Amino acid sequence: MLKQLNPQRVLRLGAVPSWRWWRDLEDRPEVRVLNVSRAPFRGLARTEHVSLVPWETLALPIPAPPENTIHQPAVPAIDSFLESLPLSEPAWMRHLANQVSPGATVFLGNSLPIREWNLAVPTLPAGCRAWANRGANGIDGLVSTWLGVAAEAAESWLIIGDLSTLYDLSAPWILAQLPPAKRRLVIINNGGGKIFSRVAWLKNAGPEARKVMENSHSLTFAPWAQMWGMGYKLITRLEDLTAAQNTADPSACTVWEVRPDAEQTAEFWKQL
Repeated sequence: MLKQLNPQRVLRLGAVPSWRWWRDLEDRPEVRVLNVSRAPFRGLARTEHVSLVPWETLALPIPAPPENTIHQPAVPAIDSFLESLPLSEPAWMRHLANQVSPGATVFLGNSLPIREWNLAVPTLPAGCRAWANRGANGIDGLVSTWLGVAAEAAESWLIIGDLSTLYDLSAPWILAQLPPAKRRLVIINNGGGKIFSRVAWLKNAGPEARKVMENSHSLTFAPWAQMWGMGYKLITRLEDLTAAQNTADPSACTVWEVRPDAEQTAEFWKQL
């Protein structure tokens, strides 16, 4: 939608977006960007036509809107895709979001879960705080970062890819030193780095090249959860998610290994 709009003015409120579209603004100096943020950073490396004002600016009176309003084109509806393909990866993001309680902390990482969450989850319950690491600044130490960010939270969620989890297998050592809390460590296990399956140049590569890039595997995280004394639940159906929510210890860290349906996921992206 943003590419179709081709906006010439961008107003950013709050943290730096994780979207690829935002990063592409680095190479578009003609687009004027105004940042309103608590942090003293522009969020872009370029300085031309990029400005920053303090968060307190939002407390100033808002001028009356002009009489003529520009109506943006509608975002392509994906609700029908999510409903018809309920076991696809993006659909699982919406299912998981529906389990989050108001006021919880949600941490996303690395790249693909963030993209799918942004696509499928329109909003979070009231009072939730969202965090994310992705790309070049983020596959290492994601589990550790979540445990640190949400150390004092009564309820926190980590929704992470399988490769990102494998990069930080030692992180749960700190659990014994953290206060009891409802912690849900959700691993989207699609058997590798499936984000690379949609990279344009890789689509025409041979099976061996794709295997190397995707780091395909058939691992399960049940032994890992057992090693650190965490609860574990394998989730492949919606009924599994309901059972996991009803039986998980409300004051402990539990691993939910979600295995999306590969065919439904491929069909979702094809339809989109």
